[in-house]
Amino acid sequence: MSTRRFGARYGATVRKRVEAIEKKKKARYQCPHCKKEGLEWVAFGIWECKNCGFKMGGAAFEPISDTNAKFLSILEQYKKR
Repeated sequence: MSTRRFGARYGATVRKRVEAIEKKKKARYQCPHCKKEGLEWVAFGIWECKNCGFKMGGAAFEPISDTNAKFLSILEQYKKR
């Protein structure tokens, strides 16, 4: 999506932030269930795979937040022990 719809309003910084959020939101991510690139944003914090129909909760505009990614990394380290 483009931030041109805002014109000269709201300031450049705000428009850049909106653009970054919309890029994250509209991107396709890998589904944790079927491992295909089909996970799409449905609503605030809800993600659905268009291939297998798997629904999951995640971060607002990304399926996995930074905090969640760190937590999953720590879990993987403990599983290896």
